Amino acid sequence: MVKEKIKNIASLAESLFKTLQEKSESLPIKDMIEMGVDLVGSQILDVAGFTNETELKIKRLSHFKGDLPQYKTSGSSGMDVRACIDKTIILEPGGRVLVPTGLAMKVSEAYEIQARPRSGLAIKKGLTLLNTPGTIDADYRGEIKIILINLGVEPVEVEDGERIAQLVVCPVVKANIVLVDELDDTERGEGGFGSTGSH
Repeated sequence: MVKEKIKNIASLAESLFKTLQEKSESLPIKDMIEMGVDLVGSQILDVAGFTNETELKIKRLSHFKGDLPQYKTSGSSGMDVRACIDKTIILEPGGRVLVPTGLAMKVSEAYEIQARPRSGLAIKKGLTLLNTPGTIDADYRGEIKIILINLGVEPVEVEDGERIAQLVVCPVVKANIVLVDELDDTERGEGGFGSTGSH
């Protein structure tokens, strides 16, 4: 399957080269480069296993009510997820709470789901996620719950059905762990915690 896709890329590249030769006198270099990236780039990413879409399975639990997560615009990276609670939660300054969503999810093993704060809640109410981004692993099948913390100076009400976080599906790269006796030297070395300066 991969070999076939590579052959298709080679064929596409050859066709692209001929097209660029024909248009070389009428098209600026910048436009020709962009054309090449658009035509070949998506094919290469497909062979590597990266696409801009993947299946996300969502299960509504028995206590779920309201709207499913959804992207608000075509360019949105995250989908809003809502609180699924029996009564309003009053979160005091500095307080934290685990808020259920009434949903369980399954994503491909090549991906994770990240729970991230909503900027509107952060700036207006000082409400954010304590563990952010929160990682929801591909093999987790329990209820999605969001850890909220009030970093503001006033109590905050969290109501049933309120959008409390956004979920972003992200690709995961697995590390091949290799034990070594030494690591290569770099200019930075062991410097950390502000060692590169403040400006």
